[in-house]
Amino acid sequence: MKSRSLLLITLMLVVAHFHCSRTHLAPNAFFVAKNGNDSWSGKLKAPDQAKTDGPFATLARAREAIRALKASNTLSPGGITIYVRGGTYTLDKTFELTALDSGTEHSPVLWRAYPGETVKFIGGKTISGFGKVTDPGVLSRLDPSARGHVLQIDLKRQGISDFGEIKMTGMGLPIQPTGLELFFKGKAMTLARYPNKGWLTIVQVPQSGKKMIYRGASHTPKDGIPRGRHYGRFVYPGHRPERW
Repeated sequence: MKSRSLLLITLMLVVAHFHCSRTHLAPNAFFVAKNGNDSWSGKLKAPDQAKTDGPFATLARAREAIRALKASNTLSPGGITIYVRGGTYTLDKTFELTALDSGTEHSPVLWRAYPGETVKFIGGKTISGFGKVTDPGVLSRLDPSARGHVLQIDLKRQGISDFGEIKMTGMGLPIQPTGLELFFKGKAMTLARYPNKGWLTIVQVPQSGKKMIYRGASHTPKDGIPRGRHYGRFVYPGHRPERW
């Protein structure tokens, strides 16, 4: 959703989006772009006309190129900049920079968004192909008004097999984060619950049962009954939970 799902990956690299009145690029640079290729040199900001050279496709390949320069003592005086072209990049594992990737005071290694372009790293996966629920057993558990409106998707067919784990507090509430999270239009979706908002109210606490769980506070009675006394039962409004 392994202790964390892909949707909860912590990125150790943050590329800022900055604006310039004009494009001014560092003389020594590598480029990463959505239309790049890791077999190319990474020295061009866009693919050439023949599609034989151009930017890298991944951050990892740019990191590899920097490490090669350092290992061969050919890191340029004045350093080098890795420009990441605009777009949304999906990462299936944490991208990590260590001491192997750092420059020096006189030859710094800088990672930047390409001037005027927005770069986003997504530690999750875009899913598509939702379909309506058709299983009769599932449909029978849904309110008639909801049938035909509930959608489903097979996450394993989407390449997602680690669903994480939902852990509960002592009060029966999910502990955040809850493993997999689904986002729609930039907003986190709520796990299925009833009611959708707020709480069910307790309308009655029956004063009978096999065993008294709590005797209550006798010094503050209510309607002649010690406040809080219960037998482990309560009555809620409506009948919907009976279908669960």
